[in-house]
Amino acid sequence: MAPPNIVGKWCREVLITIPGARVFTIDGLRSPGRSSTVPNGVNEVRYRNGRIVREGLHTTLTDLRLRKNSKSARDRWQKICPGPSFWIVGRDRAKLSYFWKHAYSVAQSGPCLGSVINPDSGAPLIVNDERVLATEFEKTRRSEILGSDGGDREKDRRPIYSPLWQADGKRIRRFAPLEFIGRYEPATFCITSLCV
Repeated sequence: MAPPNIVGKWCREVLITIPGARVFTIDGLRSPGRSSTVPNGVNEVRYRNGRIVREGLHTTLTDLRLRKNSKSARDRWQKICPGPSFWIVGRDRAKLSYFWKHAYSVAQSGPCLGSVINPDSGAPLIVNDERVLATEFEKTRRSEILGSDGGDREKDRRPIYSPLWQADGKRIRRFAPLEFIGRYEPATFCITSLCV
């Protein structure tokens, strides 16, 4: 696992220093997309004209765990890649998290009718002395710190973090690539994490 800004550098260093090595980057669990400009799946990288390019084997982690016509998935991999192979994944890709959605309520009665309220406190969301509307929520995770602000409305208490987002159970569950490898391929990969 590498910091995301030096994944290419690590690929280049392995290809230059270890003869006959093949290097693969884990760009996610999805199949390699033909129309997408962002690489997905598992991609072999090669060193061409002083640059790292994704060419060679393009597959997915789920496909690699299938044995197909071999005795095991590991035997199949040994046929595909008999020499040394290195798998490099960026820290941000390795810890891919779940889909999320906004978590707020809309007041159904009272002086805050129609306003967005925090489900933890029941108070309206106020930013710059104006109430926040549901249409103003963007694709960013909002949160609020609840606690005493010195007013007489609330008791003095320790401030707590109140996220206004939650995991979305209706969408497909995303799986972190390293979690997938640890669960389904523990004997196939030796995972080493280097922190620079």
